[in-house]
Amino acid sequence: MQKLLKKHLLRYKLLLYCAVAGFIIIPLGFWAADKQWPLPLPSASLFASTVVANDGSPLRSFADQNGVWRYPVQLDQVSPLYIDALLSYEDRWFYQHPGINPIALLRATWQNIRYGHIVSGGSTITMQVARLLDPHSRTLSGKLRQMFRALQLEWHFSKQEILTLYINLAPFGGPIEGVQAASFTYLGKSARFLSHSEAALLAVLPQSPSRLRPDRHPERAAKARNKVLKRLATFDIWPAETIQAALEENVIALRLTAPQYAPLLARRLHQQSQKNLSISKPNSVNLAPKSTHLPSNHLPPSNQTLSAQLDTLLEPIHSTVDPQTQLQVSTLISHYQHRLQEGASVAALVVRNKDLAVMAYQGTVDFGNRQRFGHVDMVTAVRSPGSTLKPFLYGMALEQGLIHSASLLSDAPLHDGDYQPSNFSGGFYGPVSATEALQRSLNVPAVQLLKAVGPKPFADRLRNAGMLLQLPHGGKANLSMILGGLGTRLEDLVSAYTSLARNGLAGELRFTPDAPLKERYLLSPQAAWIVRQVLTRSDNQALAAHTQSMPLAWKTGTSYGFRDAWAVGVMPDYTIGVWVGRPDGTPSPGEYGLVTAWPLLRAISSALPKQSGFASPPPGVSQQIICWPLGTASSRQENQHSNCHQQHTAWTIQQHTPPTLFPTRQGQQLVNPAPIHINKKGQRTSLACNSETTATRHVALWPQVLEPWLPKRWQRQTLLPPFATGCLPNQPLGHQTLRISSLKDQMLIKPQTKNKGRYIVNLQTQGGYGHLIWYLNGRNIGTSHAGQSLVYTLPRPGEYQLAVTDTLGHVDKVTITVLAH
Repeated sequence: MQKLLKKHLLRYKLLLYCAVAGFIIIPLGFWAADKQWPLPLPSASLFASTVVANDGSPLRSFADQNGVWRYPVQLDQVSPLYIDALLSYEDRWFYQHPGINPIALLRATWQNIRYGHIVSGGSTITMQVARLLDPHSRTLSGKLRQMFRALQLEWHFSKQEILTLYINLAPFGGPIEGVQAASFTYLGKSARFLSHSEAALLAVLPQSPSRLRPDRHPERAAKARNKVLKRLATFDIWPAETIQAALEENVIALRLTAPQYAPLLARRLHQQSQKNLSISKPNSVNLAPKSTHLPSNHLPPSNQTLSAQLDTLLEPIHSTVDPQTQLQVSTLISHYQHRLQEGASVAALVVRNKDLAVMAYQGTVDFGNRQRFGHVDMVTAVRSPGSTLKPFLYGMALEQGLIHSASLLSDAPLHDGDYQPSNFSGGFYGPVSATEALQRSLNVPAVQLLKAVGPKPFADRLRNAGMLLQLPHGGKANLSMILGGLGTRLEDLVSAYTSLARNGLAGELRFTPDAPLKERYLLSPQAAWIVRQVLTRSDNQALAAHTQSMPLAWKTGTSYGFRDAWAVGVMPDYTIGVWVGRPDGTPSPGEYGLVTAWPLLRAISSALPKQSGFASPPPGVSQQIICWPLGTASSRQENQHSNCHQQHTAWTIQQHTPPTLFPTRQGQQLVNPAPIHINKKGQRTSLACNSETTATRHVALWPQVLEPWLPKRWQRQTLLPPFATGCLPNQPLGHQTLRISSLKDQMLIKPQTKNKGRYIVNLQTQGGYGHLIWYLNGRNIGTSHAGQSLVYTLPRPGEYQLAVTDTLGHVDKVTITVLAH
């Protein structure tokens, strides 16, 4: 009896030892096998990716290396109806089994033996994911391999994560994989918003994706969908009434094109994402031939768990783009396309001021249009900015105390060595305020200001604020910069303009939500506010009416040769930039900022949400009454005794009213008001004569280059008394010594019969010194020397302004009218 008892105890001990050994050896064996044949996952660098808007809707997807399209999606972004249909039809015991369902395998084995061919595979969803990750042959060894991979999946991932892999990798016909891609392709909607009928349809498609494609075989697809719905009815998953309604729906699916919203921004973010990936060398899996469907590369080594790496793999590329704003901008530009010349394109940006997030990004007028270079992103292209940099120059001059908003500037021919700027609009306006000069975008006053600020400090400030400034090869900062003599990008220009709504702080535009806010100083809050105030007003009634209904500070620009047309607008909440031109750099005659880019800017600004007005002036900004020609406050002593010829209201910083900037060429007065010495007879004296000086008066003088535009009472011949006998004129205070003698002001010119009806004029002056430069409607038409004439043919009938300047800076002008035949 004792021997029998000992024998049983020994048997139980052996069984116990075997069980313990099994519990230890089997997990260790599986762990070793898992290390030897790691679970293959697609490499993040090769996995299809999608760029999405700020609400998660897709902007554009990029296929993987095999041309497969997927829209990565998380489980909570898919309709629960789809999950119900999928689990009820494919794997009812998904949450109970360990990746393999023995009952389903036995049933499938019996069916295959009974019918003599493969009827069912008995695969769970986990096993289907295993096959998608590591395809195998439909043999016993292949099935064993699939089961091993399924156990690996259950070992490394939760049920939710396995289900997430399935909804992203399941085939849906052709190059479409994943339920989100299928939903957008066949149904035109996100998988989040599937109906009962649509959920059942997408649940069954992966069983035979080519045979059941709803866009090609709607009858087959409907039959398969109904099978799913009846299964759901059997298990009471959905109410009978709901299922009956779903059965009555027709299967209508279209092969919709992939979304292409902000395609060039999406390409930019996708390329940046690929560049940032740290890709390790792939480790091949030697259990079977590599997949031709998915790359069998492993994720790069990481301290993250496989679960965390899966989240990274399936995460789309998020952008800051607002889909509604992007759609509005794209639609407006699409409608605008018919107005463009052949080969022309459009770019536009809308940026939210508070955080510099890009709300809309349109890099081309028509993506894919080869004739319009639709593949070229003009948001990042380096182009001449025309006169769009002028607001920052005026802001710097305000900040440095060189001007206030009503400072007197001279819009007259400028003789400055080899550089003779002219106005785009034609003609010269003479005396203008800083406000008028900026609003009209006059070139000569801008050059005058840049000389005062300094080209290099101006360029350095812009660069420090983050702007790309590309000068000609080997070139240095120079006066031509302010008229477009350099290159920059639309995104840099818009970034700089945001400073006008952000207390002078510009910054790097943010294209993704996780991009940090990088702000940079450009202007003081006071200077930024005054510049914005100036740009918000307009002397054009139609434009002013628009800015009153929607606060908008705006500036246009046109590059040399009509190659680039610009319009940039600043609103309380948004900054908008528009570029129009030919990407290949060829001219677009007749296309310029105000007529080409401004209408589109106005349309975009009107489409944006209604906004409140701009902020009140910051501390330090106030209004002062100032006097011309001195430019200082009317209350100051120098503006007494008839020296205040005109009063203007100016925005000032810290109540500072700087004096008028005078041209600094030889022959110009630098001290104003000018001290005038007179004798008893009221005649002017000087150190070079014997007449006794009895008094000194201080006379406010206008810059001499403005003499042709001034009424007689403000000209020097009226303001300054004549010299006493024997006294030499003081050259800086001399009268106008240059006069156009061959033409009279307001002269009418008839066509000349002997010259075949052409309009030929002889340009000649009286007086003047040295080199003469002639201007027709503000444009340089030729040069001559003092005492010599210049023959010129006028292009057509109409009114013209002729102006001339000499080496000493003297100026004269006449207005003539050429009559038609």
